Amino acid sequence: RTQTQCEQVLPNLDFKGNPLMEFCKLERLDPYFAIHLVAYFISNLKCCIALMSGSSGSLKTTITAHIKRVVDPRGENTNEDQVSSIPIKIDDLILQFYNNYLVVFENVSYITNEISDVLCKATTGSMFSKRKHYENLEEVMIKILRKIVVNGISPNFDRDDLIQRTIVYHTTIPSEEDRLTDEDVEEKFRTLLPDLLGQIFFTLQKVLNTYDSVKGEIKSKSRMASFLVYGEVISRSLGNEPNDYVKWLNSKTETAITEANETSPLIPYLNSQNIDDKKYKKWLIQFQDFQHKLK
Repeated sequence: RTQTQCEQVLPNLDFKGNPLMEFCKLERLDPYFAIHLVAYFISNLKCCIALMSGSSGSLKTTITAHIKRVVDPRGENTNEDQVSSIPIKIDDLILQFYNNYLVVFENVSYITNEISDVLCKATTGSMFSKRKHYENLEEVMIKILRKIVVNGISPNFDRDDLIQRTIVYHTTIPSEEDRLTDEDVEEKFRTLLPDLLGQIFFTLQKVLNTYDSVKGEIKSKSRMASFLVYGEVISRSLGNEPNDYVKWLNSKTETAITEANETSPLIPYLNSQNIDDKKYKKWLIQFQDFQHKLK
């Protein structure tokens, strides 16, 4: 462990019921997130980014902090220690990846193209170079493959390469009858954690036993093909029907791409031009006119 990481509780392999579903219910998350959570424990797996998107008051910080505490707790193992703002400087971002197995960024509203590139590279694995301290000509190479969780009200995850590496989970505001105090939520989480870890490791045992027989069935050309295959194996190990997860993940990806296209500021302007594809092979306009009208 690095200096920031802390010791995890011991898993209870003699768990009762379905702790993974209890966790998703406690956090009010899509039940399919249970598969994502198990996948985080496969260290060399290129995992999709989990984006927790929801309005203010939907407890995004608490949810993402709990995920961090399940997978890779740090500090004093309190919620406040688990999350951090996304750094502005690329070197600081790489440092966070270097010191954590799973990184949680909170209240993300906007990311630059440069940060988007680093997130993509860290998700699928990449080498980063840094100048060696006190040396002008020497550099060190850092290999990073990390698990990433992000929360925000409406982050601009609209670049195609980042969209294809991200699964969006929508968080909801709890109703009055379902709302719990922070103390009650913490007690429920701490009580559930050993059983949850026990089921995760028990599931991974099944996954390792069945992976080779299942992977040949699944054909995917997506950038996150390995994650899709492992997700399907995990899904079956949890008792879901064959290809349930494949269909769900493909649907989520298609929806994310459609939503990103629909929110592009270019779309309303281009639609207003009533371009007839059958009539015009090409549509020509001076760039200055395009820029003026778009503004």
